[in-house]
Amino acid sequence: TVNAGVTLTISPGVVVKGLSVASRLAVYGTLLADGTPGNPIVFTSVKDDSYGGDTNGDGTATSPAGQDWIGIGFSSGSTGNVLDNVIVRYAGSASG
Repeated sequence: TVNAGVTLTISPGVVVKGLSVASRLAVYGTLLADGTPGNPIVFTSVKDDSYGGDTNGDGTATSPAGQDWIGIGFSSGSTGNVLDNVIVRYAGSASG
């Protein structure tokens, strides 16, 4: 969670992985995710070994899929957000 009045800056090349179907990045303040074409910022599933390697230590035992994690949510009070040269993979929610 990025609380109101707080700015989270993520550097180019950083990989952020959602751990479970309940994982999400809730932004109430400001998210500055400004990657570069050659060094994007990646938000993906912990099951995705193609970015950041095998961070869950399961080898090839699992495959990433849509809805592995919820994704990024911005509140109505969140301002000044930047998402440039960002890749978001395997996010989604099955709830209505």
